[in-house]
Amino acid sequence: MERRYVKVFLLILLYSLIHTEMSAQSCISMKYDVNGNRVQMKIGGCDVEEKEINKEISRNDVQENSFNEDVLVYPNPNSGIFEVRIGSNEGATSSQYEIYNVKGLLVDSGVFSDYSIINIENYTSGLYLIKIISRDKICSKVIVKL
Repeated sequence: MERRYVKVFLLILLYSLIHTEMSAQSCISMKYDVNGNRVQMKIGGCDVEEKEINKEISRNDVQENSFNEDVLVYPNPNSGIFEVRIGSNEGATSSQYEIYNVKGLLVDSGVFSDYSIINIENYTSGLYLIKIISRDKICSKVIVKL
């Protein structure tokens, strides 16, 4: 008796699959601003009409982040002790640092003025991200701990 119900169910399922229009294809389009941030995402059928807008960007439209060049993190890779130095362009100000692991968890933080020796010997080997905040500027660098 149960086999009969299973056969009926399978026949109904097969019939519905054959006579139902199914599509596994979708189009995804994304748009980004000049900073690389996603500003729009469309998901839908592939018959979407697209419009393209071309705008020339002058050098004045793009702000350079020279703070990245002013921040030195060395040696890199390291065994867990490294130095952070902020170049002379910033002056003697109080700066903050935050160190994140690859999971995005904050593992260490602190405050320093232009120069600091940071010790992460107690943490496991791998990649870490150090975020340095000085005045209104932010710099992020990757640290490789051996």
